[in-house]
Amino acid sequence: MQLTLFILLIFISLTSQASYGAEFTYHIPTGNTFFQGRKEELSKVSSIFKSENIVALVGLPGIGKSALAQEFSWKNKDKYNVILKLECTGDIRAQLINFGRSWNQRCATPLEKIPENYLTLDTSLQILKSWIPESSKKNLIILEDGDKSQEIKSILTTFKDKKDKFILMTSRSLNVECRKVHIEKLNRQDSIGLLEKFIEWPKDKLDKISSLLGDYPLALTQAGVLIRALPSMTPDEYQKLFEKKRSYLESLHQKVNKDTDEESINYKETVFATLALTFEDLKKKNLNAYKALTFLAFLHPNHIKEDTIKECAGLLGINKDLLHELIYDLVNSLYLTVDTTRENNAVSIYKMHPLIQVALKESLPEGTKSEIQALWVKYFRSHFSGGPHELEKFVSDRSDYYEHMKTLIEDIDADHANIQNSLELKIDLARVAVFSLADFEFGDRWAYEAEEAIKKGKNVNNFAKGRLHNTLGNITLLTDVNKAIDLTLKGIALLEKEPHKISKAEQLFALINNLPDYYSIQGNITHALEALKKAEPILRDVNNPSYYCIFFSVYANMLMFQGQNEKALSLINKSLKSIQEGRLPEPPYLFVKISKAEILARLGNFEESLKLATICYDELMKICNSDCDYKAVRLKITMATNYLFKNDLAKGLKCVTQAIEHCNKLVNGSDKIFLQGWAHLVLGEIYERKKDLSKAWREYRIAERIYDKINPNCV
Repeated sequence: MQLTLFILLIFISLTSQASYGAEFTYHIPTGNTFFQGRKEELSKVSSIFKSENIVALVGLPGIGKSALAQEFSWKNKDKYNVILKLECTGDIRAQLINFGRSWNQRCATPLEKIPENYLTLDTSLQILKSWIPESSKKNLIILEDGDKSQEIKSILTTFKDKKDKFILMTSRSLNVECRKVHIEKLNRQDSIGLLEKFIEWPKDKLDKISSLLGDYPLALTQAGVLIRALPSMTPDEYQKLFEKKRSYLESLHQKVNKDTDEESINYKETVFATLALTFEDLKKKNLNAYKALTFLAFLHPNHIKEDTIKECAGLLGINKDLLHELIYDLVNSLYLTVDTTRENNAVSIYKMHPLIQVALKESLPEGTKSEIQALWVKYFRSHFSGGPHELEKFVSDRSDYYEHMKTLIEDIDADHANIQNSLELKIDLARVAVFSLADFEFGDRWAYEAEEAIKKGKNVNNFAKGRLHNTLGNITLLTDVNKAIDLTLKGIALLEKEPHKISKAEQLFALINNLPDYYSIQGNITHALEALKKAEPILRDVNNPSYYCIFFSVYANMLMFQGQNEKALSLINKSLKSIQEGRLPEPPYLFVKISKAEILARLGNFEESLKLATICYDELMKICNSDCDYKAVRLKITMATNYLFKNDLAKGLKCVTQAIEHCNKLVNGSDKIFLQGWAHLVLGEIYERKKDLSKAWREYRIAERIYDKINPNCV
């Protein structure tokens, strides 16, 4: 398979595939039984795609935008080679990782295998923006809620005017910068047709209900669900119930609805009234199902696994023998719909319409909402805990939990709720987002919000404060290395006050992973070695092969910087042995092989070093697709060093000039990175070999200036 197809695969909502006429489809559902009408809107999209390649379906929430986008992809599946869909309000990282796993298993050749642990939102976006627009395939990409993600917005200009590359997005905003198709209420004939899918009434009675509910599809669907459950109900009886409920909601106007737009107010109160009636019916029919539904409303609505429903039932003390009936009633009422994009039917995934989620939460008293939020925080804290290794493993094994915890924290923040341990959960999420998932949009924001909350008097223990300081240190690294070091040292000092094993693991990670890296950027190897020495007794206490691997590798790097290359090689081999004996996944530890390549170069083993560096670089580019990466820059300098001593000056010059350019981009023009000094030294030596002494002298002076800025007394 070509890399172009690989990129086609990488950027989309991940969960499973179904085979249609297209060569490859991903996360595209089968036909929707309850889809009705919209012929004019479907025709408009097809017409616009003849001259433009980006279309937005805009309209009120729940009006049918997503259903129409899915129907378009289903009806036109034979017209595209590849069809992909991304849910932009979901956990994009989780979608990408799940897809990567599927791609590795089903499609990738050995050379195209994607190391799972390196699939991040940032690198996947780079792949999408670099490769898909240039592909020879005819592609359709569906972006659900495409205006909700800043990262996704950046791809729209990439696709503009590209031949055979089409984006169909949904948006509640009218401000999207592309051709728009406005999705409004159904016409009367289609409203009647939708109701006929649920109830067998004469058309005049269906017309009466359609008029009553404003031809809004979600309201009509819920009315159909209720009337189907109560077959003796008459149109007049339903109208009486609806108008009474709507009148009650209007009396709570400020609570239910903060919109000033009259159409939006009318729409929400109509839909919420129909939902309130079905909620009441569910309460009478199956109270356990209703309680479970209210709990599920506080999680991410698009990725509710059956296991999550079981866990929810367990929280509520519901007998597991009642679970099948509970799920049946929720699905039969269309509160949950089965995600038909999933290939593995053994694992059922359900979705809740966001408007149902909002209506449920707004129907609950504040005290009940707080109780549910508190129970979920307690539940997640009991599972999502431990040292850095445990947190990373948890979100790797249960990426859906990360989505749910994000949704829960955002909801608590929106309510300004004072939920016990919610700040600690936010700090844990920030830590894993920054260090493990590269989800910087949320990780950085959560860390700063947690810092601000503590400054305002919110009380958390020293462990949480220490973890937060370590996270903030990493966030500030590229803008202020000294501040990053100071924050990390303060974090370690706080963690030392909490002598339990989890606190020791957090200290250990900071001492072997964070501080040495920060000090080496400064060129201060003495302090880096001191941090490693301090880590040794903690390393033995924690006794985790992952930490041993990091420790030996980082220690090897520090000795290499001091010129102790033989000892460094011995330690790097110990690190590689830790990977093998601990049966650790190799991709996350690519940095160990990168270090070995540099050590070999410094030992004069240029052929072996160049071979290993080239292999590492190829592996890195499969997962990174960007030369502006710290590891990529380091490899380029290592390769340049090898070419220098092999006297292949042309290749050396090319590698090192690329490294300098990309390093400057990486640090936003700063010249306070140790790596930059090394690159300019190598470039100076290349010019000296070429007898261009003025350029050589210039590069040596640049290197000297960089080292002086980093630390005048660097060792």
